[in-house]
This record gives sequence, structure tokens and C-alpha cells, in this order.
Amino acid sequence: MLQNIQHIRESGLLLLYVIGDIAPNDIAKVEAAIELYPELKTDLNLIEKVLYTYALAHSVKAPQRVLNDILSQTKSSSNNTNPPNQSNKIFTNRALIIFTLVTLLGTLVYQLYKNHSLRENYTQVNVLKENCDEEKEALIKQLSLYKELENIDNKSILIAATEKYPETQIVFNTNEVSKRNFLQFKALPNLASDQSYQLWSLKGDLDPIPLTVFEDISQLLEVDFIEGTNAYAITIEPKGGQESPTLENLLGVFKIVG
Repeated sequence: MLQNIQHIRESGLLLLYVIGDIAPNDIAKVEAAIELYPELKTDLNLIEKVLYTYALAHSVKAPQRVLNDILSQTKSSSNNTNPPNQSNKIFTNRALIIFTLVTLLGTLVYQLYKNHSLRENYTQVNVLKENCDEEKEALIKQLSLYKELENIDNKSILIAATEKYPETQIVFNTNEVSKRNFLQFKALPNLASDQSYQLWSLKGDLDPIPLTVFEDISQLLEVDFIEGTNAYAITIEPKGGQESPTLENLLGVFKIVG
């Protein structure tokens, strides 16, 4: 009785099923297992490819055809003039060759399947490792950003929210010495799928200078620094940002105190 998918894979019945040298009751077992475990079809395809590749590489016929040749030669051996012991020797040698070939192929198929499974597992492990490495790098980067907030030259400024978006709470961190700016998000109005937040630099009577465009507010964010800025502002703009601010979507302003 085939208890599980691993059982049938290790039983050798899949190989016998492919080459056609399998008892009728075992055929029923294999087909029932295939119906229960559709992934076994992949195993069968792999076995067929291995047998075909092996046959091409060694210039041999498919196992079932070789067996048919032996059977036909055995039937005709009774009509030839070879001594009985010589005919038996020929059949025995050929049978031994076929048995050895099938055994080697079985081992080869199992090893290839095993290697195939290992490669899949190795690939999965690599993907997990890459994901972990990316997460690790992101955490290290965030940690380094938070360390910047402890710098004695850092200034923290709370946003002056507009009447349209009074729920907005953002802390702007600026360092005139290291020339770096950071945003900490506490509360913002939601974006539509076709919108982005955008930072602006305000300098006297000059037009607002477009800066960092962003959507992700889940972490501390480093944004553009413009020396000589009197104030920074944040607006909601079409996705990707634009060159001039949409003033009716102004979230608030950060006034830089000298």
C-alpha cells in the first residue's frame, strides 16, 4: 500500500511505470497515487527525460524495446543450431545487461530527482536568504538614520498644518552642519492611488523648489536638503510629483529658524 507521496517516489514504481515493466496491480497503485498527488506527473516527466537523454547518450533503444528484442530472440533460439547452454548464456548475459541498465537508470533517476529537489530547496533557501539580507540592510540603514537624530546639531521642527489637513503630524529634522534632512511621520491624510506626497524648498520670493517625492511613510525618511532654505513645505501632488506645487493640497509648512 502506497501510504504517501514519499513512499511512491522511493518505491521505484514510477520508473517501472515509465518503462512499462510493471504488474497490473502496481499500475493501479501508481495511477491512483498520480490522481491523489498530481505533482507526481512532474516526476514522471523527469524520468522520461532522463531515460531519453540516457538512450541518446549511449545509443541504446528504449528499455521496453530492448526487452521485446530479447523476448523475440528467446522464442527463435529454440529453432537455431546453437547448443542449449550457449543460447542460455546469451540470454542470461543480455538479461543481466538489461537488469544492470534498469538498475543504473533507477539510481540515476533517483539521484537526479534528489538533486532536482535539493536544487529547489537550495533556490528557496537562497530566496529567503536574499530577503533576510535585504531586510537586514534596510534595518541597518534605518538605525543609522535614527542615530543622526541624536546628533547635537539636529533640529526637530513640528509641521504647521493647514486648516484643510489639521490631522497632519510630521516632525522635520534638519542638520545645517551635515546638510541632511529627515521626516518622521505620525499622521497624514491618505493618498489616492494616483497621488504622491512632495517636499518643497521655500526661499524668499523665489518659486518653490521641487524636492523629494514619496508615498511610503512607514519609516524615517531622508529627504533633500537645500542650503539657504527659509522653510520647507509638503503637498499632495499627482503621482510622481510635479514642478509647481498644488497649493490647495498644502499639508503644512516647516519654518527653519536660524
